[in-house]
Amino acid sequence: MKHFVLAYDTRLSGLISKEEFPTGRLALQSRFQLEDQYSARPEVEIVVLSADSEQQLRVTHRRYFSDLGEFVEAAARSVKPARRMTTRARLAD
Repeated sequence: MKHFVLAYDTRLSGLISKEEFPTGRLALQSRFQLEDQYSARPEVEIVVLSADSEQQLRVTHRRYFSDLGEFVEAAARSVKPARRMTTRARLAD
């Protein structure tokens, strides 16, 4: 298992930094350092994520690795359009 520490700017919808660690303990130590470093910037989110690979993280936590446009496009593709109801179906409800 690999452990990643990400610093993400929520205003810019972009990753500031990404670092990989062999142990969760080292990742948490890095997280605490980054939290101190960015303490004056509430828009920066610091997270520790664990996965078998970075590629797996890119799938499960896509928002950290995509720009805002890519994220919105992916979200739009995952939402099915509403089905238009016929008059008969509306009356049945």
